[in-house]
Amino acid sequence: MNATEDRIITLLDAFEVAWSGPSALAFGVVLDQDGHYEDPLLRGPLRGPERVAQHAARMRVAFPDLVFERSGPPMVGGALLSQGVRLQGTHRAEIGSIPSTDKELTLHAVIVAGLNPTGTRLARVRIFYDRYEAAVQLGVLPRERSIAERALLALRGFGIPRLP
Repeated sequence: MNATEDRIITLLDAFEVAWSGPSALAFGVVLDQDGHYEDPLLRGPLRGPERVAQHAARMRVAFPDLVFERSGPPMVGGALLSQGVRLQGTHRAEIGSIPSTDKELTLHAVIVAGLNPTGTRLARVRIFYDRYEAAVQLGVLPRERSIAERALLALRGFGIPRLP
């Protein structure tokens, strides 16, 4: 492993730790002061470690047993990196307008991040995952090709789709 790979692993370790703890200081170690963060639950990017820490704290309330686990080595190309992760937790509190479902959620996600000019912190972080799959796992939306989905589509005026 070279120095760049070591630095990337250290940043990803710090990002994982920041998601596990309550302190904005943990995000300050890994994110630039003006760093951007986005994920599918947000309407726009968050700027700065404190705002990201507030968002993470809300997620930890909704999913108190949240596990943020890397899957495989990161991919690095210049100032960009990506990392596959698995997110797992039990939905215990309201998130947005969705009340607690007490259902377990397991999602595969990809982190795409850009390094700051010195390569010491993350300047931009975006997490991608299937929001529809999350809603299905929480029981908010019906499973694909289920009778419930067919009924929902019929109610919305799409007719009754045929199952293959």
